[in-house]
Amino acid sequence: MNFYKITPIKDWTCLNIVEYYNKEYGKLELSKVLDDVKKNLCKITNVNSDFDVACRVKAQEIVETWQFDTSLSSEGAGTLSFTAVALTLVMAKQQLNAIKNSATQVDILQTQFNEDSNKRSLEIQDDEEMPVKKNKFEAKAEVKHSSENLLHGNNDQHTSLSQTSTLAEDTSVEGIKKKDTEKLIEFLQKQNLFLKEKHFEILRKREIVGCDFVKMNKQDFKECGLELGPAMRLADLANKLNDQSENFTKKFTELVPQGTQ
Repeated sequence: MNFYKITPIKDWTCLNIVEYYNKEYGKLELSKVLDDVKKNLCKITNVNSDFDVACRVKAQEIVETWQFDTSLSSEGAGTLSFTAVALTLVMAKQQLNAIKNSATQVDILQTQFNEDSNKRSLEIQDDEEMPVKKNKFEAKAEVKHSSENLLHGNNDQHTSLSQTSTLAEDTSVEGIKKKDTEKLIEFLQKQNLFLKEKHFEILRKREIVGCDFVKMNKQDFKECGLELGPAMRLADLANKLNDQSENFTKKFTELVPQGTQ
């Protein structure tokens, strides 16, 4: 038992135990030595022994490792020197198993590495294809946006032309002629002629409509009951409309492309 008391637990190896017993007992019969070793180890594993838990666990590991030794009773195996050889073989076998386990672990790592490499390759390929897909998508979006702008631009142009056409019709002599009394008054209110409601009441009372207005002069407006100032302003507007009507119609015709009128 002295070996286990004086030797650190990290040095409790099969070979160290064999060497110690070989020096302690000399070349004795193998079975007897193994019995003594096993008995001592079993004493250590006992919960009532003087050894701590770590020592008891280590002793149990050694007992389980040495279970094969009880069968080593063939001729020529009667000394401790043979035990050392046998233990060496056991250790070699354990190392071989460790190598096999390491090889298996290497295979697992290699497989994992290959899977990771393939996955990364796919990610790189996706990253390379992403700009192409993005460019195609952006190109389609730009084409759609351009088409929408073109359509919107055409609509705006058509709207502008329509508004221009409406304005031209509203301010032309022909447009004025189509206005009734109230529409004519609305038109005159937008012309900054400094007319008051009493002046418009005179037009209503005289039932002046658009076709009348474009033919009237200053004297006509005075005969309706308007003072000189309002009469002159209204007559001046009527003259301007008649003078500008032809030029405006000509310009509008040049502005509107053929087929959009």
